[in-house]
Amino acid sequence: ASMFRALVALALSILVILSTAAALYLPTTVCIGLGTVLVKTLAWIRRDRWAVVRTHSWSNVRLVYKYVAIYHFAWKLDKAYAKLKPPVDAMESLPGSSDVLDKIIKSGPDTYQKKATNRLQIESLLDCVCDLVDSTRRKGNTPMVLDIGAGKALFTRAVYEALDRSVSVIALDSRRPKKESHKTGDMFYDPLTADINVGDKPYTRVVADVRYLAAKTLIPLREVKDGGAI
Repeated sequence: ASMFRALVALALSILVILSTAAALYLPTTVCIGLGTVLVKTLAWIRRDRWAVVRTHSWSNVRLVYKYVAIYHFAWKLDKAYAKLKPPVDAMESLPGSSDVLDKIIKSGPDTYQKKATNRLQIESLLDCVCDLVDSTRRKGNTPMVLDIGAGKALFTRAVYEALDRSVSVIALDSRRPKKESHKTGDMFYDPLTADINVGDKPYTRVVADVRYLAAKTLIPLREVKDGGAI
């Protein structure tokens, strides 16, 4: 946002300098004519959504538009965010979720998912998922948690452990398995098969490209939503 304001200030400064120079060295009629042409040109370019600049044959011109558009969008985001009211209630998290995450992260590799922002999101989502599991059980159904787009599956594993491994959990890693390593996915936080006891519910990792499976999976998932699939 500050960069966009700096660009606007720079553009206005250049415009003021050019206007002052024109007023000092050019006749009044010429200055009026140039001003009219400039205003009409800007109006035409804006009406065309800056297509003349966006699609210019020179890459440097297109790059300038790209930077200005990005900074303008960031400025609009900051402006909209400033109007939002802070939440009245603090974000809830599942009791003991921090200990669960500490144990999982300690046993796994050093990844970006251990960042504080990710942990806050996972702890909050754990509270939501556990509430859904309890609600499903109260209805007399058997819950099953399916995490679509699980990736490294830190959240999936946290759900599995937070529920004391009493609920079947599936980590669906959405990717097109081009390489041999892609077929197994990033099993960074998955529990070892030897660590799963006899009474534990299964933890399953599925690697597939959901873009090709969407038509075959989303409709059945909608049908079983009331039957316990979360």
